[in-house]
Amino acid sequence: MKPFKTIGGEGGFTLLEILFAVVILSAGLLGVAAMQVTAIHGNGYGMKLTEATDRIVTRMEAVKKMPYPSIQSEDEETDAEGFTRRTIVQTDTPLSGVKTVEVEVSWNDRQGTQNHRFSFHTIIME
Repeated sequence: MKPFKTIGGEGGFTLLEILFAVVILSAGLLGVAAMQVTAIHGNGYGMKLTEATDRIVTRMEAVKKMPYPSIQSEDEETDAEGFTRRTIVQTDTPLSGVKTVEVEVSWNDRQGTQNHRFSFHTIIME
């Protein structure tokens, strides 16, 4: 088989080589695009988790400042951003003279298909 002859001795790439390069580049760019979508969803979840944590910590600090007899369970409360918070207080658990406080925050994802929950627990002595 004779090597490919160029007109006038000019070097360069063949059309087939350029086509292969474009196909490989396209496959790589599609992979990067898919990773970007995953990263964007992960960042959105991280932001919501941070907001939920902030709501839990704010409520926990308020509960810790209350006089011991005033510490009570709180019904679910939904804010304007779609976070639902509830406070569950168990008296004399795990020991007599203490209250176990659980603050739970839940929210739905952007599509509204998956519910996420996050909670903190603390024990407060009389």
